[in-house]
Amino acid sequence: MLRAQRPVTEVAPGDAALVVCAATGKLRTFVGAKDRRRYKDRLAELTDRAGGDDPELRTLMRNLRKAHASAVTSAEMARSSSGGGGGGG
Repeated sequence: MLRAQRPVTEVAPGDAALVVCAATGKLRTFVGAKDRRRYKDRLAELTDRAGGDDPELRTLMRNLRKAHASAVTSAEMARSSSGGGGGGG
């Protein structure tokens, strides 16, 4: 569904939710980092589709992706400010 050519409107909301959760949860077997970057816009569309007709669920899905992006940014900043070694001792 992520790489599919069919319109997002034809994807079942439950299927869209599974793809979004797999991408957000970094389940690399299903959605690798390269695909997350390449299909960023489609993931955003699938996020909205995953909420179906429920605006609260759409908001929840969007917030899930935002929280993930924020956590990744924080981790990258922490790693770069510590020199990237991660060790200490």
